[in-house]
Amino acid sequence: MLGLIFLLKSWGPVSAAQTSQGQSLGEQAVDQRIPPEKRKATMIQLLKSKNSQERDEVFAIASNREIYVEIRVQAVNAIGEEGTVEDSYGVSNLLQPYNPMVLRLAVGSTIEKIGCSMGCVANVLHYLERIWKGEHALEDWVMIPGDPIKTDQVSKQNLEVSLLYVLIHNKKDTRFVLTSVYGLGTEFPSPTAILAVEKLRLTEACPDLRRANRVAPPPDEAIRKDLERVLNGVCRSK
Repeated sequence: MLGLIFLLKSWGPVSAAQTSQGQSLGEQAVDQRIPPEKRKATMIQLLKSKNSQERDEVFAIASNREIYVEIRVQAVNAIGEEGTVEDSYGVSNLLQPYNPMVLRLAVGSTIEKIGCSMGCVANVLHYLERIWKGEHALEDWVMIPGDPIKTDQVSKQNLEVSLLYVLIHNKKDTRFVLTSVYGLGTEFPSPTAILAVEKLRLTEACPDLRRANRVAPPPDEAIRKDLERVLNGVCRSK
């Protein structure tokens, strides 16, 4: 790791050919002196390797907060090109509010491409739960160029749309996680389950919500209002 950090902080006009001499593929993948297209090609080469340790290097790059975010995004995009659904759980672990929005957007795009396993679906729902509850993300604390409010809102909306698309296309696993983790189908569905029914338009879950509202109306006023809105909206005719 110290070697990687040294490479990231190195200075001097060195050609790509000179830079790659004596370096491992993992070192080349994070060397900023190497052209981006060559770094990406190196990451693709690592992902195609039959050596699991070499493949893991790309995931390590994507996860390492000491590495420049552009390189981390490159790693996620490379996984989107060469990864499989089995890789979706690992890359979806990067859906954390403290990670840069550009990285989270890359994760959303990647799991759209490679598919999303049940563990990935659970990660997506957990991220959305945190966002829907109002947890602050990195962009809420750090100013960005241009109009920060407008740019942040568009990015957040784009990411949410991307993640909802993933859940809709994995409806069976989504229903399983909503049932086993968030209480959908019980008398006590969580606020996340209620919002998910609305945003994903899971009308087949409407009878469960109606029964829950009849048997055990939420004592919390805000949750009760959310449930009533969903019952009078998405579930109105169900």
